[in-house]
Amino acid sequence: MDELMISERKFISDNLLTSNGEESVCLSRSGGYYADLADDCSSYTLCAPGGRQFDFSCPPGTRFHQQFLVCDHEFRVDCAESPRYYALNELIGREEQGAGQ
Repeated sequence: MDELMISERKFISDNLLTSNGEESVCLSRSGGYYADLADDCSSYTLCAPGGRQFDFSCPPGTRFHQQFLVCDHEFRVDCAESPRYYALNELIGREEQGAGQ
């Protein structure tokens, strides 16, 4: 029953709460993909406009590679380095200078 109430609350608040009822981490971040450091990068969060948060899990044996924004073999991911690459989210959707000319 509690899970249903949290789900409804999450839906009503337009994904501004996590499944645990906590405030979305996306309220303080720009849009993009963010490794979940607390979960040793075995999951990641998609932050959408307006602070909406969507959480995803990587398949078994993989971790979210923040530099490349994909789930990769766990031996290739240094989770502690993830925050170093958060700014790469700013490049999503941008066209390269001189592209198409």
